Amino acid sequence: MVKLSSLRRKVEEDEGTWFVSLSDMLTLLLCFFMLMLSVSSLDQERYKQVAQSLEQSLTAEKAKRAEELKRAAARGVRQSLEPFVPAGTPGPVIPSALPPGSIAQTTPPQESPQHPGQPGPKPKSVEDIRQELGARFALDQSAVQVETRAAGFAISMKGAVLFDKASADLSPASKPYLDSIAASLRNTPYTVMVEGHTDNLPIQSFIYPSNWELSAARASRVARYLIDQGVPKDRIQVVGLADTKPLAPNTDDKGQPLPDNQARNRRVVIVVTP
Repeated sequence: MVKLSSLRRKVEEDEGTWFVSLSDMLTLLLCFFMLMLSVSSLDQERYKQVAQSLEQSLTAEKAKRAEELKRAAARGVRQSLEPFVPAGTPGPVIPSALPPGSIAQTTPPQESPQHPGQPGPKPKSVEDIRQELGARFALDQSAVQVETRAAGFAISMKGAVLFDKASADLSPASKPYLDSIAASLRNTPYTVMVEGHTDNLPIQSFIYPSNWELSAARASRVARYLIDQGVPKDRIQVVGLADTKPLAPNTDDKGQPLPDNQARNRRVVIVVTP
């Protein structure tokens, strides 16, 4: 038989136990908040050092970018004045010293300053640009050809020079050609039409369901590169022609493919008209 006095003593013992647990919990919470307070304190001196370091890095990067743009612009000007020489072509031998009075040492005449109200320099004609590019690419006609058209001229670039098979990403070898073309077209008022052409081999992928999409993507990629090099975008037009205008038959009389002709038909043509 349980006595009432025993129950009362048991209740009193339990009441003392839970008070100790509550005290431990409160102590742990106090330690936690003190730890959070110590971590959240901000070191002002270190913050200033980090901010100054980031500012110096950004300033150096901006100066580096400006220097690269200046060098790229200088390269574009030089390319517009020099004939294009493809990689691997031996260049002329330049003597280490020239006698006084030679042509290389003569100082070019300085242009008189232009006064306000005077007309600016006359832009190059379409024929001047055609002759300039024709002379520049004369040593590499297997990759680039300049052809006269009824209302201007066309620059035909072989597809293998510009892109890998079934791709619209410009190859590294194509950049010097496009840089040279952009240097001649940059400050002219003429219309630039970029045409994409493919062979008759069918293509079906997630990105390019047919040759129409592939030819348009390649022409757009060339146009975007010319725009990045300074050719105004309001003068550029893009068209994808797939295999509708081949230079040569893609197949023979028996329907067999002609690989050499198919390679000729894969191309991008830049048409310049007044």
